Amino acid sequence: MLMWMLVVFGGHLHAQTDYAVGAGFRVGPSNGITLKASAGGVGAFEAVIHSRFSGLYLCGLYEIHQAAFRAENINFYYGIGGHVGAWDGVKRYRSPAADDAAVSVGIDGIVGLEATFRTIPFAVSLDWKPLVHVYQTTEFWVDEIGFSVRYIIKRRRTL
Repeated sequence: MLMWMLVVFGGHLHAQTDYAVGAGFRVGPSNGITLKASAGGVGAFEAVIHSRFSGLYLCGLYEIHQAAFRAENINFYYGIGGHVGAWDGVKRYRSPAADDAAVSVGIDGIVGLEATFRTIPFAVSLDWKPLVHVYQTTEFWVDEIGFSVRYIIKRRRTL
């Protein structure tokens, strides 16, 4: 879908670094809301509140953005952060013997592509966000591939 949008809107795309704040939704193995804010230069902060296994997670990330494919409208990004969350242990492990609730604190990584559009106030991204739980459980989740659509609340000023 991202590639289709790039082809259709290819002549009307604009660089991600043009927006200062964007908010929207993220879908994948877990679904939720996302807020991304520029940290100045090539950096950005992203907060994701998402649900999985009848639980809720809060994830904070710091990301570095770089132009991708020599296009000002598409950015490659990567970053690191952490999460805290809780879920229903019975639904997660599909076993009545599992704990009723599990709490987790962990480390998250992220790598992805993001595109913005000159004529519409939206950004779209596709990323991979692996994570490792380091408290209460020690699991490594590698299936967090997500698609996000953000409404651009505030564009970055151009000089």
